Amino acid sequence: MACVLGIDGGGTSTRCALYDESGSLLGVGAGGPSNYDDVGVEEARRGIHDAVRQACGDYPIGGVRAVFLGLAGVVSDADRETARCMLDGLGLPGSA
Repeated sequence: MACVLGIDGGGTSTRCALYDESGSLLGVGAGGPSNYDDVGVEEARRGIHDAVRQACGDYPIGGVRAVFLGLAGVVSDADRETARCMLDGLGLPGSA
């Protein structure tokens, strides 16, 4: 079953939701702040990773087909690249 992951991150917290292809909610997660301008890249990465892992639970991350990452403070191409890099290590589509 293919799934999609939505991540909403800001200066105080990060929320994540996993949905299947029919739109059913499979899991939710929360993590710390993910605005790297406020907390730095490593702490922001940790907030995102915690939220994703909670939302996915036992679901294989390899089954995630699409990811939407909405982060506060991302306004330039360089910001978008930093945001994409913060997904590295999770095995999500579009990340290493």
